[in-house]
Amino acid sequence: MKRIRSGAIKLIVGSVITVALIGTWFFIYLIKTDAPALHGQVEYHVPYKDDMTLDIYYPTVEDMNGPYPVLMFVHGGAWISGTKGSVNNNRFNEAFNQLREAGYYIVSPDYTLAENGKTPFPDCVQDIFEAVQWVVTNTDRYQMDLENFGILGESAGGHLAMMVTFSDPEDFDLSLSRQQLDFLISVYAPCDLGALYHAPTTDSINALISRLPASLAERLDLSRLLVGFDPESQPARAEQVMRARSPITYMENAQVPVLVIHGVDDQVVPVDQSHILVSKLESLGSRYEAHYFEGVNHAFQDATQAQKDSIQNLIIDFVLKQNQYRQ
Repeated sequence: MKRIRSGAIKLIVGSVITVALIGTWFFIYLIKTDAPALHGQVEYHVPYKDDMTLDIYYPTVEDMNGPYPVLMFVHGGAWISGTKGSVNNNRFNEAFNQLREAGYYIVSPDYTLAENGKTPFPDCVQDIFEAVQWVVTNTDRYQMDLENFGILGESAGGHLAMMVTFSDPEDFDLSLSRQQLDFLISVYAPCDLGALYHAPTTDSINALISRLPASLAERLDLSRLLVGFDPESQPARAEQVMRARSPITYMENAQVPVLVIHGVDDQVVPVDQSHILVSKLESLGSRYEAHYFEGVNHAFQDATQAQKDSIQNLIIDFVLKQNQYRQ
């Protein structure tokens, strides 16, 4: 009995130490990356629909009266992972912190992800539309400025940001009024799912997944997740579904200023996806900036510190420039 108690005590002490070490590491990580969560007022897990929440990072500016502009951040993760808390990673932290100091709210919503082999579409698109609608509904409560409301998304989040910028809620069976966003920032995001599906990188990813156990491979099959069924078994239907879920489909009247950022050596979302987006923007006469970074992979892997700093500054300058245009 004493041995059992001794073992239990050791297990409890070991668990407490492990949790403490993890907590310490996480706190050091937040400080090291200068996470927005460490600055100013933050509201976590605010419901914006029945089963979804968002986080609100308040402006940190002093001596400024509202209303305050809004930047919505939509996280990446290939529609299968990621969280609204990733606003605190170090890819955009400097930009977020400086924009808050300039008087901006940062709003970061969660959205539906693929689960148990089930496609997240169209739910994930509907979610971001409803997150945008939540901002509209709560403008007075938070003194938010709907005439200076933009969106930034990276990777899959960039895809969703484009969808709510270019399409209408009714395209996805939502009876919401369309909120015209004032600017869009697309960071290594897919705009044409059909082209992405046929890209060599997708074939390479699927080849790796096919080597996994069958039950796991099916849950991670991106092609199946994007359309909700095996696209090889119904190619015509798959093309139709991917077209309906591609931002490029809805861009005929796109006039929102767009900032495009992409690594030339992206092995997950080929840089051609941004080339397609830019070509469409050019044909429409839309105002845009496009910046491509040599030697940079997805999520800014292999980027130099100078390139990372440049990306932060591009985002800050672009957002503040949109504010200046309206003044």
